[in-house]
Amino acid sequence: MLGYQHLFPVPIMLLRLIVLVGFFLVAASSVLQAQAPNILYILADDLNDYVWKGDNRNMDMPNLAALAAEGTRFDACQASSPLCCPSRVSFLTGKGSAWTGITKNRDVDNFRDHFGPSTVVTTMEHFRENGYYTVGVNKVFHNYYKPYYDNDLDTSEPNPLLRKQSWNEYYRFDDTNPTALEVQEIPGTGYRFGRYDNADEDKLADVHAVTCAIGVMERFVDNPSDFSGRPLMLTVGLIKPHLPHKIPAHYFPVQYVPDPLLVSSVNYQTDANPGGWPLPNYGPDGSYAVHSDLPEAAQHMAVQNNTHQTNIDAWAIANADASPLNATELRGTLMANANMAYWAASRFIDQQVGSLLHALDSLGLADNTIVVFHSDHGFSQGEHTHWAKNSQWETDTRVPFIIREPGGSAPKRVTTPVSLLDVFPTLCSLAGLPLPIVDGDPDYLDGQALLPLKPSHRSVHHAITLHRDSRLECANSKGVYEGDWHLVEIPFDPDALCDTFALVQLLYNLAEDQYEWENLAGHESTIEIQDFLNQHLNDPKPLDRWRVELHGADQDTVRIESFFSLSASLWDTQDSLQSLPAGTEFVWQLSTQPSIMVPGETMNLDLSFIPPATLLGKKHFRIHLYWRYIASSEILGFATHTFWLIPFGSPVSGIDSAPGDLPSAEGPCQIEGVYDLLGRRLRQPSLNQPWVDACGQIRMPLNTSR
Repeated sequence: MLGYQHLFPVPIMLLRLIVLVGFFLVAASSVLQAQAPNILYILADDLNDYVWKGDNRNMDMPNLAALAAEGTRFDACQASSPLCCPSRVSFLTGKGSAWTGITKNRDVDNFRDHFGPSTVVTTMEHFRENGYYTVGVNKVFHNYYKPYYDNDLDTSEPNPLLRKQSWNEYYRFDDTNPTALEVQEIPGTGYRFGRYDNADEDKLADVHAVTCAIGVMERFVDNPSDFSGRPLMLTVGLIKPHLPHKIPAHYFPVQYVPDPLLVSSVNYQTDANPGGWPLPNYGPDGSYAVHSDLPEAAQHMAVQNNTHQTNIDAWAIANADASPLNATELRGTLMANANMAYWAASRFIDQQVGSLLHALDSLGLADNTIVVFHSDHGFSQGEHTHWAKNSQWETDTRVPFIIREPGGSAPKRVTTPVSLLDVFPTLCSLAGLPLPIVDGDPDYLDGQALLPLKPSHRSVHHAITLHRDSRLECANSKGVYEGDWHLVEIPFDPDALCDTFALVQLLYNLAEDQYEWENLAGHESTIEIQDFLNQHLNDPKPLDRWRVELHGADQDTVRIESFFSLSASLWDTQDSLQSLPAGTEFVWQLSTQPSIMVPGETMNLDLSFIPPATLLGKKHFRIHLYWRYIASSEILGFATHTFWLIPFGSPVSGIDSAPGDLPSAEGPCQIEGVYDLLGRRLRQPSLNQPWVDACGQIRMPLNTSR
């Protein structure tokens, strides 16, 4: 008894006070948890950025469009890797692929076995440890379908509230034998697609997953005690549009043909068949022309994991005698079918997203739920003669990414390059959680919070991609995005011995070349930009830097006889205007005269005084603005702007056209075709997008309401 009294030498009134204070603390904690936002986190697989591409392949994705209309859409979000497992490991742990060491699709028994002695914290684990109830459904971790894989669920603990690792609850589903109407494939590649019977749609794994997720939402509303009064973080991993692209028939467009060998006319768009399926924009002379202009290392990257295009071509040649179509027509028809199957799989995913959002609304959860949607990486469909994934081109690395804050907001678009590494810290900030501290490191996360969510995410931010392929084992291929620029580095030894290998680079300006057709690496006018991006190709943490802004470039299309003034400014990471630091300067460069560097904070440009030979035949030119050290000429930052040229005396019509109007059918010039300034056919030009009619006249629909 004396021992007991010694352990609790507290007066009874003080003890009652402690108990009372504890009660109020628990009650206050419950109130805070009730007010904390729920999170619906939706992941797609292999969904590329053609959702937003804005050309005539824009997908019919009404539910994603509606989500974006109430949130923030990131138009230049890059995955850390163009492959499932390394990308998911990266964004789920908030660490770049250089740190995780995962650059391939590895099969392991346990998620944490990836990292050996290193400590990692997943997004869901961090939220669970900070008061959330976390539920996972289907493909969140890459190897979710393996019978021995643990999906980072603590199965040793039967009580969900006491579990460690990522989940309080986790559920997995497979397809349940839907009926295939037909199965097609790119021969010899495993690239299969086809239609399921519409009546069997409920048998698909993604439908099972969505049904389960809706059941979790309903249980959360009806029985909050099951979740211990915690806010809910519900993560739903959708399998499609991953291969095989087998989807219920009603998602397919009418141009799809069950058997290309049995049709007498092509199903893709041609001048003679304008109602056909629009194939991807493969370049003015086709994907093989783009491919042949690449250095050998990049040509190898295009086909390193597949021989899809050559197999399609070989199949078409082999079957031409057995078909009413010739080999070229057969080739295009099979490619169009594969294209349509991917499109159908993407529409199917949009439908699943719509079901989740509808349930969120109908259950009254939308006003207190953060919704996040993104894919793990992109997917190519014959661009650069490359199919599927594993390359460093944007078709493989760029993903749709949307965040809707509780209750929605006015739509916003962020065009600055961001990374999927930024999802983890952004969710923490939106939910009011601290960032994870791992092994004493408060800077554990490699990304940064994208807050405030605003139309112009103005800080300088870049995204790093990393990949090692089975055919390019010598080192990792890398990519860095900043502003309109994309630099790629490919390790290449044609003998695959790796005793010596070259690092081959590609450089693209996405403002004037969104499909990455023209490699600018090594060009005289881009050497400074290439050198600058090389400094950041190995950044372990792509952090904000001071930014340079170019002003006065308020139009993209100018006459050759134009005169305009440009000015420069410098902004710090807090969005504050700064004076030029001592020892630094602004320098201007005209891409058509790259040897001339003009210092100063302003630049007056009179195009009529530029030697005509430097602009002759050019469709555009660039102004580069560099911030650099005076003594060493080292570049500290840059801005660049592309101007499209209107030849001397050329008319520019369409100036008074209504916003968004199609070109009017005034005559054969308008009727016969609409092309962008690189000669690519358009369905409809965007506002302020210059276009060329069939007679060669440059036109531009303007937003006259401004």
